[in-house]
Amino acid sequence: MNRKEKTMQGSAGYVDPDTHTDNHDKIMIWLDGIMTEMVEKSGDKRFVIDKVWEKPILAKSGFICGYIDLFVRIGERDLESSLQVTRRIEEAERCKRRGGDVEERELSADPQLVERSLKNVCFEVKSKISNVGECIRQIRQYQSFTGDYVEYVVVCPDDRFKEVLKSQGIGFIKAPSEVLHA
Repeated sequence: MNRKEKTMQGSAGYVDPDTHTDNHDKIMIWLDGIMTEMVEKSGDKRFVIDKVWEKPILAKSGFICGYIDLFVRIGERDLESSLQVTRRIEEAERCKRRGGDVEERELSADPQLVERSLKNVCFEVKSKISNVGECIRQIRQYQSFTGDYVEYVVVCPDDRFKEVLKSQGIGFIKAPSEVLHA
């Protein structure tokens, strides 16, 4: 049994076949390698705090709902401020998983501080998109568990569904096709 079959998605019949391919790994390595440069070129005054491959998404019960291909936390140049907000968000997420009731105002006295300090981005890597509806369903399921401070981006050399994804609030990055032939 592979990692996706042990998840809620797997039990619902969806197993992402792309994660078992060499092309998926090639795109992941490319994306990881350009992340810092991409953030710097965006004009954003923030920087990459950490990058986590295959980050599990957990339900309150502890059951794995799925895996984020690449989770990136971007923070302000004021590292101490970013880390402080990061710790408070992680504390709140742990409390919610244990069944505790944590309101957004408990995360930070200043909700704008969270928005200014941190940006959490989940990248879903695809070597091709055969069914855009299935891709959107996968991301919607993840969104139901990851909270409000997370942005989702699909990374794929196939950009046929770029506008559909964007219309659904999901970002898109076109991976160069040369990455697959490296």
